[in-house]
Amino acid sequence: MKVLQSIKAQAKSVGNTTTSPTLFRLCDANDRQRLEDLLKASAAIQLHDHLHQQLVELLKIRNLSKTDILQNIEEEIDRHLGNMPMEEYGVWVYYPWLNKVVHILDEEEFVEVRTNRNQHKITKNELAVLRQKKIGIIGLSVGQSIAGTLVLERCCGEIRMADFDTLELSNLNRINTGLYNLGLKKVVQAAREIAEVDPFIRIVCYEEGITEDNLDDFLIKDGKLDLLIEECDSLDIKILSRIKAKQHRIPVLMETNDKGMIDIERFDLNPNYPLLHDLIGDINGVQLKNLTTEQKIPVLMRMVGFETVSLRQKLTVLELGQSISTWPQLASNVVMGAGIVTDVARRMLLGHLNVSGRFYVDIENIIKDNEPPVPLYTPPVVEDLSVDEMITMADSVPEVHDNHIVAPTEEFIQKIVSDAGTAPSSGNDQPWKFLFRNGKLFLFHERSRSYSFGDYRNMASFISLGGAIENIVLSAHSQRQEVGVQLFPIKDKTTCVAEFRFKSLADKTTERHEYNELYSYIHERCTNRRITASEIAPPEILQELTQAAESIEHAKSYFVTEKAAFQELGSIISAGDRIRIMDPQGHYDFFHREIRGSAAEVQAKKTGMDISTLELSQQALLALQVVKSDETMKVLKDINGLQALKNVSVPNAINSSALGLITMPNFSPVDFVNGGRAMQRQWLKATQLGYAYHPMVVPLYLFYRTVFGDGEGLSLNTFNEVNDLRKRFLQIFPGNEKRGEILLFRIIKAENTIKRSPRLPINEILFV
Repeated sequence: MKVLQSIKAQAKSVGNTTTSPTLFRLCDANDRQRLEDLLKASAAIQLHDHLHQQLVELLKIRNLSKTDILQNIEEEIDRHLGNMPMEEYGVWVYYPWLNKVVHILDEEEFVEVRTNRNQHKITKNELAVLRQKKIGIIGLSVGQSIAGTLVLERCCGEIRMADFDTLELSNLNRINTGLYNLGLKKVVQAAREIAEVDPFIRIVCYEEGITEDNLDDFLIKDGKLDLLIEECDSLDIKILSRIKAKQHRIPVLMETNDKGMIDIERFDLNPNYPLLHDLIGDINGVQLKNLTTEQKIPVLMRMVGFETVSLRQKLTVLELGQSISTWPQLASNVVMGAGIVTDVARRMLLGHLNVSGRFYVDIENIIKDNEPPVPLYTPPVVEDLSVDEMITMADSVPEVHDNHIVAPTEEFIQKIVSDAGTAPSSGNDQPWKFLFRNGKLFLFHERSRSYSFGDYRNMASFISLGGAIENIVLSAHSQRQEVGVQLFPIKDKTTCVAEFRFKSLADKTTERHEYNELYSYIHERCTNRRITASEIAPPEILQELTQAAESIEHAKSYFVTEKAAFQELGSIISAGDRIRIMDPQGHYDFFHREIRGSAAEVQAKKTGMDISTLELSQQALLALQVVKSDETMKVLKDINGLQALKNVSVPNAINSSALGLITMPNFSPVDFVNGGRAMQRQWLKATQLGYAYHPMVVPLYLFYRTVFGDGEGLSLNTFNEVNDLRKRFLQIFPGNEKRGEILLFRIIKAENTIKRSPRLPINEILFV
């Protein structure tokens, strides 16, 4: 215990803020006495006297032409010292934090020897220029390595450093220092290590970091900086420091610790140069100061150039606050960045580099394998359904002799098929093709459009095709034409989904007319994903919606309106979304089949969803760009990442007017087609009543695989996770485990969405 107390007392006596060594020149009587007093007061101080070795080096480099210099070195040293005793020559440097006194050459000879091996990459004249330069560094998580490298090359005579933070164990992944320095101010640690290398460089420390109050002092007090190196984490200080540097015409240099990216802003040569190359627009530090981390991310991404940063760095956008607590920094990147900054800084200070701009030294791109990366998932080739195939199937449908059948016009057929094409479909894949032949209309499943992770056993497609059937019936009735629907008219073939026969009004075996008024809403119906506070739907509204769905035989509609259920369902839906994105096929489907990133792509393909219709925040849009990469997904799978997605749908759920589920008795093609009709009828009724309708179906697609497919296509961990979600789901919507679950959705009172998903032209879905 006494030993521990002694150690603590000794450490306290040194203090945690001492950064300057004490220099003693023993040729001065006062200095000699002070050093003697110091050594008497502390017998533990260690003396390191290597002056003789330094004198040998000095004389060797001054007498390169004398090949026998080492043979007579003692004579040369005596001649150099003259009558001065060796102990009085040079300077004794006391480092209180080390408890050491070191005997070295005095400044001019010290600099001469220490920088000798820089020549002639740095000439003596250039060294003399650099000794007059003042460099400031803000932020020492990366700046510590830069400061050390600048000092090693002796690129300045004065260095100012600012950082408010203290050393933590997690900093030692890139800051090269000893464990005994933990808890020390970063700026103190950096200053001490600089002084241990070169005690003659002037060091000015700002232990409180940079603030609005001391920024001017840092830049211009006791002489204006010749270069500001900005490496801080604070966005507002990044901007404020540039604003002030621009006012004082001080150039700014920044290394971003990713892809060797270097920013040079020569405010000294061009005081009108835009901050950060005009990447952030008209924004100032004050505006940034009070933003949350989430709000700052879009600004940061504009600043660093989201499209150009490495995929691993983009990954941090998703994982901040989840699997990592702060921006990652690797020692290799930090050390390489320090070298790049030092090289660029030296050339700037010497007038050899006068450009402003952004530059990259991307080692991963320079040194890499030539083999292309292996994709996470390669979709199978699913051939388009040909007209000949459709004709063959249509002609195999048994003829039914019925005196009530009438032959519709092509104009009529085009109208009802066009209306059918407005039906909703999973990912807007529009999995339908129609053939009009011999007075009858046939609906086919076009699997080349719908083949996906979510379309397990084609059930998602059957729901969509049921919605199209409902639209055809409503459209025909709107034109006073009776229609009979026969599902799956070819035994054991589900590609031919329905045969439509058009009949006279006298026929009593056609479709009922009870919801004909909903035809007026088929072109208004859309998916509304807006997150907006919404009041709970009144019982009479839910009753009308329930009746609409259940007017389809065997369909059942359920609603929940409790906030606790909203929260729980939001969590279940979010977890399902994450599982789907983490699955290689699900990931491929989402980014390559469903999402369209531009208006031009939407117009070109006419399927999928315009990303602007997803009502996503800026941060979520950035996240999607990150997740799109196969390389990023490989890393995310390794770290079990994307945990943030486990809450992504909660805001949608908790702001609902109600959450609902439509079911059919069985998991069968017929029930799912009829379930699709129930979905479309209820959706149109919601539109009529002024409610937005938003399917949230991914959990159901996963449940199909666990309940009916024994986890087909899922890993064991995912299978177990989905089973847990299933148990939670059945607590909210109890019922038969083997029922056909058609649609999970929410309704809200919200403004109508402006953009709707595109539709394929009639000539791509109807063949006559």
